[in-house]
Amino acid sequence: ARKATIDDLHRLCKKGEMKKVTKVLDQLAKQGIRPNYETCLRILRRCISVNAFQEGRSIHSCLMRNAVNLDLFLRNTLISMYSKCGGLGHALDVFGRMPERSVVSWTAMISAFAGEGRKEDGLRYFGLMRKEGVKPNANTFATVIPICSEMSKGGLGRGLQGLVVKCGFYSDVFVLSSLIGMYAGLGCVDSAMEVFTEMPVRDVVAWNSMIAAYVQTGFSREAVELFLVMLVGDIQPNNYSFATVQKACAGLGCVKFGSSVHACLVKMGFDLDVFVMGCVVDMYSKCGNLQEARRAFDNIANRDIVAWNTMISGYVQNGVGEEAIELYCQMPLQGFIPNNITYASILKAVAILEDGVLCKYLHPLVIKSGFLSDVYVGTALVDAYAKSLLVEDAEKVYTEMRYRNLVSWNALITGYSLAGKYKDAMNLYCQMQKVPIRPDPYTLTGLLSSCSMSKSLAEGSQLHAHSIKIGLDSNVSVGNALLDLYSKCGSVDDASRAFQCIDVPNSISWAAIISAFVHNGGEESAVLYFREMHRIFKNFDEFSCSSVLKASASCAVLEQGKQIHVHVVKSGLESSLYVGSALIDMYSKCGRLEDAYRVFKIMPEKNVVSLNSMIMCFAQHGHSEQALYLFEEMQKLGILPTSITFIGVLFACSHAGLVEKGREYFDMVVSNHRISPTIEHYTCMVDLLGRAGLLNEAEIFLKNSPFAFEALIWRSLLSACRLHKDTVVGSRVADHCLLLDPCEPSTYVLLSNMYASRDRWDDVTRIRALMKEMDLEKEPGCSWIEVRDKVHIFVANDKFHPLKEEIYDKLDMLMPQMKMAGYIPDLSFVLHDVDDESKEQCLLHHSEKLAIAFGLISIAHPVPVRIFKNLRVCGDCHAAAKYISRIAAREIIIRDTNRFHHFIDGLCSCGDY
Repeated sequence: ARKATIDDLHRLCKKGEMKKVTKVLDQLAKQGIRPNYETCLRILRRCISVNAFQEGRSIHSCLMRNAVNLDLFLRNTLISMYSKCGGLGHALDVFGRMPERSVVSWTAMISAFAGEGRKEDGLRYFGLMRKEGVKPNANTFATVIPICSEMSKGGLGRGLQGLVVKCGFYSDVFVLSSLIGMYAGLGCVDSAMEVFTEMPVRDVVAWNSMIAAYVQTGFSREAVELFLVMLVGDIQPNNYSFATVQKACAGLGCVKFGSSVHACLVKMGFDLDVFVMGCVVDMYSKCGNLQEARRAFDNIANRDIVAWNTMISGYVQNGVGEEAIELYCQMPLQGFIPNNITYASILKAVAILEDGVLCKYLHPLVIKSGFLSDVYVGTALVDAYAKSLLVEDAEKVYTEMRYRNLVSWNALITGYSLAGKYKDAMNLYCQMQKVPIRPDPYTLTGLLSSCSMSKSLAEGSQLHAHSIKIGLDSNVSVGNALLDLYSKCGSVDDASRAFQCIDVPNSISWAAIISAFVHNGGEESAVLYFREMHRIFKNFDEFSCSSVLKASASCAVLEQGKQIHVHVVKSGLESSLYVGSALIDMYSKCGRLEDAYRVFKIMPEKNVVSLNSMIMCFAQHGHSEQALYLFEEMQKLGILPTSITFIGVLFACSHAGLVEKGREYFDMVVSNHRISPTIEHYTCMVDLLGRAGLLNEAEIFLKNSPFAFEALIWRSLLSACRLHKDTVVGSRVADHCLLLDPCEPSTYVLLSNMYASRDRWDDVTRIRALMKEMDLEKEPGCSWIEVRDKVHIFVANDKFHPLKEEIYDKLDMLMPQMKMAGYIPDLSFVLHDVDDESKEQCLLHHSEKLAIAFGLISIAHPVPVRIFKNLRVCGDCHAAAKYISRIAAREIIIRDTNRFHHFIDGLCSCGDY
């Protein structure tokens, strides 16, 4: 009977049914049968392997009740059982009652403290052990050495290395491998290599430790090189070797070598090891090769939960949320229950998809699974709700979280920023300071994003000051966020200072500072920064390239733009939609319609941005029919027009006099529920009606528009009144302008010009006196031309150009030829009450004509002469340019603030409209 009962005990123990083991022990006790020593030891060891804490306690009590002799070995096993099953208090109780303690007892207690995170107590017990004269063994050193790494106690670690030598363990591979791991944890990879080099014998564990040390400290290339050295030697790699080198390949992003290692491990049979294959999946994922990652995952025969989580995480890391969700849905079908890591990853996928419905579906599952208290899962849930713009739900989860880390705070701050709740974001940041939790770069970038979107310069500057105080202003992410803030707030000097503080600016930093200058009128500085960036990086990305092309377009510096185009070709960015659109815009604004269209034609792919650029290009250059044709083709292709598309289309109609077409397209904007008509659309319609002479209709249209209180649109109508010399409507319109914006000089100038065109000089004098009284000055007109990479600027009656004599001689020579061809000076464009001869002389010396004359004497025939003006081109200069183009047999292109005029053989592309 005794033998059968003991056999049952062994059988139950082997199956891990420890509750039944306890019952059998009690039955044995009633029968007067005491299990032997080996049986007791086997039972306790089985409790450790199945992590059976409660059953282990019951067995311990049963052994005590049955007066089983607990010798030193059994007591040490009890300490190990309690420490590894999470019962540190019980382990201490056993340890305290021991009549004698061996090195194994002390080591078990040190290990128990380390396992519970009480590392200081672990070191304290090591000191007590030494005081009691107990000599540490190899296992003791292997236990206590990692504690020094985890607590960053480098001095103590080096002291332990001396003690290892003193105790005679400097040839023990197990101990020395622990030293290598310790130095790696402390970031002292050279010291780790020194230990490795001095090892008398190196087995695969030692090699693995050193390879892992390189990976841990970021020296992935050295890890790969050491792995290859190991292969050349007599050391056979094991599963850990392959797993570690795959991590190194992931760190390097070297999928080619990683794939070779994968083939090697398959050949050696390690593809059956789920741990190794999980690292293979992770390597492919981190190298961006999801197809191979999934193939490796599908080939794992005995997948565990870690493998599933690795593949899901791989999809998330690569921004493929849909695939991650699909794989998650397969888990229950194959008998796997998601754990906390699974939920944390899958909620990140939801955040990528910004899917609030899916988030609300997963939330109850997280609660049911008992993982809501997990700080990582809770934080991921907050982030998923926040990214889905369900901020109230994010707040609720955040409030209910028992434990929060820095990432939790950051998630809600970012959520507030995305939802436009900028004050809430700042308030939460203030609460965070009171906790206190030290912010990291993500905290500040989320807050600065809020300030950028709300253009809150004062709050952003305060955050900048705080970032300096805590030493984060040099962080590239924080610096880039500051650049965005200052750019949007128009503070380029602050942007420049923020850029200078970044330790190592990346391509985003350079693109941001270039863009800041472009958007705030610092085009020349933008080009200088671009050249410096090119000097450092040699190549550049599409965003910085697009920004500097905008700078060239704003300055209308063609040669510079062409040089950048060359760099674009060399860098292989020709196929980029952003760069292609920027090139179209640059060539368009530099007066090169043909080059713009050539870029457009060769673009391998066209989207709404590139089509918008080309439509606007055609419209501004007077090719309205081509602009409208391209718009119709765009619709046939099923590409949805945007607000900007219709601005280009209405502009084309306005400058071609296509009133009915314009009305039709405007109705399309109004009836399109995707697009809200903006002030630009209404301005185009007012301009369309005004140019057509329908001034009364334009006035009524404007009064009934949502922008009836915007001075800008009224000034557009006033300009039309000036064009048609209608002082009646013009006076009413001027009253609106002055009522809405009494300090805008251009209103007074337009009104004065309108009166001058009707020879109402008293009104002209009155308007000018009013401007003087209000201390308002007219923006001086100027024209410029680029010749041999140098920009020459002219104002009316310019006397400072080094070639002034040749320029005036050229004009004096052209004047009689122009008159003979039919040119009659339009004296209404002279805004001074002087005699006709003086008026003619004044007209002849307008900045446009000076620039044209300089172009004719400086640019070889037949190269076109390209002129740019900061105001609208003068009507008389427009007429003169037509005659000069025929007399000089030269194409003349003038770009003013509104459009391009191409003068060829006496005709203008605008058709004089």
